[in-house]
Amino acid sequence: MSTGYFRIFLWTVLPLIAPAALAGDEGEASEPAPGAEAETKPEAKPEAGAAAEGDFADLSIEDLLKVQVSAIQAESLYDTPSIVSILDRATLQLYGFRRVSEALETLAGVSIMRTHLKRQIPVLRGVLQDHYANKVLVLVDGIPAWNAVTGEGSLDRLAIDEVERIEVLRGPASVLYGTNAYSGVVNVVMRKAQDRRFEGHGGVVSGTIGDHGLIRGTGAYYYRTEDLALTFSASGTDERGKPYGFVDEQDVYGVYEEYLRGADFNLGASYKTGWGSHTLAFNGFHGEESYLGVTPRWSAGVDRGHEVEGYLGAYSYQVDLADMVDLRFRALFDWQHRDLGRTAADNIRSKITGWRTGGALQAVVKPLDYLHFELGVDGDYRRSVEYANYTTLDRAVTDDNQMADSGVYEISVFGQAKFMLEPLVPSVPLTLMGGVRWTDNQESSSNVSARGALVYNVFEGSSLKLIAGQSFRAPTLFELYFETTPGTVYGNTDLDPEEATTVELAYLIGTHGFFAQVLGYWAEYDNKIFRVRRNPDDPADLTYMYVNGDAFTAWGLELELRYTDPDILDAFVTYTFVHGDQGDEQNDDGHYNFRYIPAHELSVGLGKRFFGFSASTVLNLVGPRGAPDEDLPAQVTWDLNLAYEGSFFRHSLSLKNVLDEEVLVPEFVRRNLNSVRDGFGRTFFYTFEATF
Repeated sequence: MSTGYFRIFLWTVLPLIAPAALAGDEGEASEPAPGAEAETKPEAKPEAGAAAEGDFADLSIEDLLKVQVSAIQAESLYDTPSIVSILDRATLQLYGFRRVSEALETLAGVSIMRTHLKRQIPVLRGVLQDHYANKVLVLVDGIPAWNAVTGEGSLDRLAIDEVERIEVLRGPASVLYGTNAYSGVVNVVMRKAQDRRFEGHGGVVSGTIGDHGLIRGTGAYYYRTEDLALTFSASGTDERGKPYGFVDEQDVYGVYEEYLRGADFNLGASYKTGWGSHTLAFNGFHGEESYLGVTPRWSAGVDRGHEVEGYLGAYSYQVDLADMVDLRFRALFDWQHRDLGRTAADNIRSKITGWRTGGALQAVVKPLDYLHFELGVDGDYRRSVEYANYTTLDRAVTDDNQMADSGVYEISVFGQAKFMLEPLVPSVPLTLMGGVRWTDNQESSSNVSARGALVYNVFEGSSLKLIAGQSFRAPTLFELYFETTPGTVYGNTDLDPEEATTVELAYLIGTHGFFAQVLGYWAEYDNKIFRVRRNPDDPADLTYMYVNGDAFTAWGLELELRYTDPDILDAFVTYTFVHGDQGDEQNDDGHYNFRYIPAHELSVGLGKRFFGFSASTVLNLVGPRGAPDEDLPAQVTWDLNLAYEGSFFRHSLSLKNVLDEEVLVPEFVRRNLNSVRDGFGRTFFYTFEATF
């Protein structure tokens, strides 16, 4: 642990020496899509004594529904050709969310699951991600951030106190982002010097203490002039849950304690010149979490810790030419490392190290008011340094798993056109958009993904959307090359990309603080990559390999309602229904994706601000779902929050999981256990925040 935290301080010099990498633009959200322009909102200096949260609580809901994640150019949620949900800073504070993953759970179409190996796994529209959450693309200020070896992104590389807003795109997004944007995208946008709270310069410090040893501290400083903006922030957290009894696959009983620890450090700078704008960004993080072993057995490392760390560097350049062509360049470097225990004695561990680097050149061309084009070429290289087992005594490698110094390059070209009929025929507010991306991967076959959308603005503040799109996920280095020396698990260089096709119909309306989004969708998922027994007819053969599966389909309904009026009430209701078939079942074994997904999920939130105080409650309901042996019943969690806010400070009290519900998740990976616990039980904590 100490070396991991020490690296956070060492990383302060890495932006000076690491390869340049993608970062954000000058707007509120750095860089939404690859090279995307973020919209700069008009600056408004707060009145004397105004509370930091109040600045945003006083915004209309129309102001809050500016989306960065669904197109290269920022646009209104009503106009974007995707299904997007937004959680702004005021909402994150009002409802007392303590982690990004906790906030995401309240959105329609989003679940947070765990396996025995990993936790905080985002699942969009019920598409399971097993251990390695590589079917949902995680962005930090628009920067794709994922492990080059196994493909997963981390939701815990930023503390919730450092987050300005969260944007979630549900459905295919590969035309914009390429691989991993398979079932959706999560864009975590950091608080920055461009934020309207900080006129000239300012900062935030916050601290949290709670039961089970919870402690968290965050500090940030922001500086801004007309042409220069600088951001510095850092955070550390240590969160524990109550001890749990655990019976493993071999019926061995023991007690373990859930915990999460982490630290992060962030730098950001943007500078405007007469020849365009430059942006630099850096994020370094270290985390450790309890887990249930490489297999859920006490002999395989239960409670021996799963560590993850990494750094992400970023550079982007943007210039406007003749008010018609907007050129963008970006480059990135992303290094990540994981370390996990493999034995009860913790004398054998695994270390996984890899890095990614890439760049993009893009252009937004606006030859006419009613016709816009977006064009680009991207390149990406992924490198596995190692996936090795080693002894903790002398760090000698016992098995390199055939993963040392392997790599894959990928290039892609994309283009899309947007045609707006309203400038030509004012009585017809219709927009049509179409796009395509061609991708060539060194190991897997080429992929062509397309999308199209028709958006009709029924009247101001409402729209009807018909969207059809495709997405893909290229096999990871782990799935391609991994091979244990005993021959128990084999990768497969003949794997094809996973592919998805989705059709969506949505209606959005917003007026007088009220917003509603209701939609239905149909999706087909093909070539799913998973492990199967190499010789299922031979009981003595327990070797596994990665293969592509058969197509399976799903359809669903998603409802999002929100009302925001600082003088009256803040409320939200989200509801999800999903139904999927059994097309991915193999060998009639009863194992298929949607067996483990609840058909119904509901979240309700109520909040009220009054005389500097605020109170809120959140109720999450997860319906019954299948598990390997016995179905799991419906589960309810209930949270309460109370806060007081002055001119420059904020106090809050939160009680999570008031009923102390035992949250269970199906053990859908190995399926020798019926379920595993998720969550930390009932938790009480206090947070203080000061803005200066």
